[in-house]
Amino acid sequence: MFVRYTSELNLENDDFSIDSIHLPLNIPEFDIIDLRFQKFLLGVHSKSSNDGVRGELGTFPIMISAKIQLIKYWHRLVNLPEDSLLHDAYKTVLTGDHDWIDHVKDILNYQGFGHIWTKPESYKVDYITQQLHQRLQDTHIQEWFSCIRNNSKLSLLNKFKICYKQETYLYNINNFEIRKALTQFRISSHRLNIETGRYHNIVPDQRFCPFCPQHIEDEIHFVMKCPKYDILRNELFTFLESNTTDFKRLNATDRFGYIFRCNSAHNAKIGKYIKECFVIRKNAEAND
Repeated sequence: MFVRYTSELNLENDDFSIDSIHLPLNIPEFDIIDLRFQKFLLGVHSKSSNDGVRGELGTFPIMISAKIQLIKYWHRLVNLPEDSLLHDAYKTVLTGDHDWIDHVKDILNYQGFGHIWTKPESYKVDYITQQLHQRLQDTHIQEWFSCIRNNSKLSLLNKFKICYKQETYLYNINNFEIRKALTQFRISSHRLNIETGRYHNIVPDQRFCPFCPQHIEDEIHFVMKCPKYDILRNELFTFLESNTTDFKRLNATDRFGYIFRCNSAHNAKIGKYIKECFVIRKNAEAND
């Protein structure tokens, strides 16, 4: 909505009042709606980690597009003909208190483009937006990696997420339920005790497996060790050993990493394994 609104401003209309601009410079509401939709697409809980969801889809906050649209508008405004009423109005409001102009200056200065604020006429808008867009995305990615490194909830994702991009399994797995199960597992939006224990104030080393009371039910135990899923696990590992050159030689830790780096040829098999294990666990939990 913000992008459409700013892109449709008619800057050639002399009846347009620069004082009528009320751009939503801080739009967390838009990102909240966007994230809800992304969670709906993935099929995960509404309280799933925002960083986890963005990382799986490789999406960027709407605010980045909003900032680009704002800079494009500003650049067009300052480069209007000197006799333009809008250009004259712009020069007038520069001396006043206008949040959106201050925001333009802050965006450019913070991202290292203060020279563009000083001499906007020296730079083409395509150059500005391309460079700024890349800088904003790079900044977001750096902040994202910092967040998952420091978020215990996303410790699993931090182990195998190397690139900020849409994961291949999202378009390689056609079955929604299988795809959803794999997403839930990868971003720790699941019912394993390592996750649910935090909501009951159970310390991590006491979040035991319901089938193996002496072992913590974390993701590695669930996928690689718990005997409750031995039959399914043996089927998966036999398939992987037969269809890959390295899997058979890997130790348990490296096998786990291999599985969740999601080789596109085996995504559906891995997702099916996770889904079926979830079902077994859910049924066992319901019968207790």
